Amino acid sequence: VGCERPVEELARLLAGADRRPILLVGPRQVGKTAILHEVTRRLCAGKAERYAGGRPLWHVSPMRLISGMSVLGEWENRILAILDHARARDLVLYFDDLLGLFTAGVSSASDLNVAQVLKPALEKRSVRVIAEITPEAWRILRERDRTFADLFHVLPVSEPSEAETLRVLVSVARHLEAQHACEFEVEVVPTVYDLCRRFGGDAVFPGKAAGFLRRLAMKFRGQAVGAENARKQFQEQSGLRSDFLDHACRLDRDAILAGLRRGVVGQDQALEAFADGLVKFKARLHDPRRPLGTFLLLGPTGVGKTQAAKALATYLFSHEDRLLRFDMNEYVDPAAAPRLTGTAREPEGLLTSAIRRQ
Repeated sequence: VGCERPVEELARLLAGADRRPILLVGPRQVGKTAILHEVTRRLCAGKAERYAGGRPLWHVSPMRLISGMSVLGEWENRILAILDHARARDLVLYFDDLLGLFTAGVSSASDLNVAQVLKPALEKRSVRVIAEITPEAWRILRERDRTFADLFHVLPVSEPSEAETLRVLVSVARHLEAQHACEFEVEVVPTVYDLCRRFGGDAVFPGKAAGFLRRLAMKFRGQAVGAENARKQFQEQSGLRSDFLDHACRLDRDAILAGLRRGVVGQDQALEAFADGLVKFKARLHDPRRPLGTFLLLGPTGVGKTQAAKALATYLFSHEDRLLRFDMNEYVDPAAAPRLTGTAREPEGLLTSAIRRQ
């Protein structure tokens, strides 16, 4: 739903005589795979002349290409055989993990990877290839091998507008109702959209909200699902207290201070700064694309800096274990920043991956 333009563009590129590889670039869960699935569905529905010229699509995983290959050179022969087969029959090879091509095949005995074996075929445009990637991974790929990245025709996939997203979510809800025999009440879709917009910063629409609707449908199979069910499920999933999820619940500054003071005594200046940030959060005056607050707690050892941070984590998430603590004495060398934020070779940084998990 709502992806006709990129579907038509991708179908036109796949049906053309030029075999330049195609790359779908868009944020996580924006619908890159769904666009490819729609082209494939229309192809299988008999619209072969218009969609990909009737060519079958092969889904290829980088690690499966080398699985079971123990002798040096075996996996290269397998890939070359696949390329020859795809070239002879004008097939389309689909890679869902483009960065994985640069690590698959590397061993202690050889630095050769799948991307290096695949690159000559892409340069000659002897085989049709389509792949998908996020903007962050696309940046890493360009840093790693600019010439390899420049071989692709980039097809951007952007996040839909609010109206388009709601259309998609209504369509998803109707499909899930038929699939799981549940019934979504009319306020569920806008509630889910609002919750995911405010708190789901790790992905974009429509995927993050569609996935949440899918979890609701599976949990309440055969039942009616209301807005309160959606909020309760989101609370269980995120740990965030219900006061912040339900706009009908009132929460004043004095109540927030009282809750924070249960864990900290004598640090009113810090707690009042926390309370101001939480009041702004409750009033929806914060920028949902940025952190709720950034606080620098200053003072000598033992005055309660860590305890204040634990009190804030406990108030927001009902447990101090939700506090992610990094001792910066362990990150004083020049390589500290890449360890925290990740690199092209190891994109999962210690800080960024921890925040992504929580």
